[in-house]
Amino acid sequence: MKYFTLSQFVTALDAAALEMPRRIMSSLTLAAKYIQKEAKGYIGNPQEDWPELAASTLDLKSRLGYGGKGILDRTGKMRQSITYKVFPYMAIIESFNPALFWHETGTMYMPKRPVLSRAVFKSEKVLIGLLGKSVFPLITKYHLR
Repeated sequence: MKYFTLSQFVTALDAAALEMPRRIMSSLTLAAKYIQKEAKGYIGNPQEDWPELAASTLDLKSRLGYGGKGILDRTGKMRQSITYKVFPYMAIIESFNPALFWHETGTMYMPKRPVLSRAVFKSEKVLIGLLGKSVFPLITKYHLR
């Protein structure tokens, strides 16, 4: 264990505090990119808890020329609509595609097939690891333990 004078301890805390926002922004950016990639990966790929497409939907996709495309995928616009923004201490993964909203929540005519929320909840351990990396190196670097 390292021992500090009060002055050394305050100096170490100040240095860690100055470095923290940059580390957090970097970790949030990595986490947002990870969630974006995961969410995009669900589109076109059926998930274990998603119901099969109805015969009428398969027929419509075939008639419109999208028969070979996977579930939730017709033109690729929904996949490309998933973006992220990073702010100090916050990341937003979003889509302004109305179809994705209805798939995320479901309707009385269409079952729920979540993409964004699924990506976040299925990635919990990865996110904890990525975000933890913004804090734990500072504890070691400045011997704050």
